[in-house]
Amino acid sequence: MFYSVTRYKLTGTENEILLDVNSDLYPLTDGARYRLSIYEYKSDDSYEKDEGFFTEQNAEYVMAGMVFRFELDEKVEGYEKRDVKVYASFGGLIMQLNAQVDQITKFGMDQKVYLMMRKVETH
Repeated sequence: MFYSVTRYKLTGTENEILLDVNSDLYPLTDGARYRLSIYEYKSDDSYEKDEGFFTEQNAEYVMAGMVFRFELDEKVEGYEKRDVKVYASFGGLIMQLNAQVDQITKFGMDQKVYLMMRKVETH
């Protein structure tokens, strides 16, 4: 059992994520907007950049983990439109990304990933 961990349901324009977050370190606020990006880490400890949005200095919450499972919805016809669930573990904190197959082409089994998140100001 983990203490100070909260499972959040985050919804975006196309995807949904269930994410365990250390709520003592980074409590999320209901109704606030957050930007979340997942990057593959490379063998030289670098990672793929997200068009300059995140740097090591401006990410407010960072986790390193590994993709460990995929679930493909077998009921839908047309491969590209099938829903898939991608699971990653961040030291026991779990992420479940719900997306369509054509949106998760960068993910692979046992792939090491960084998750970076920060609150986005709304105007």
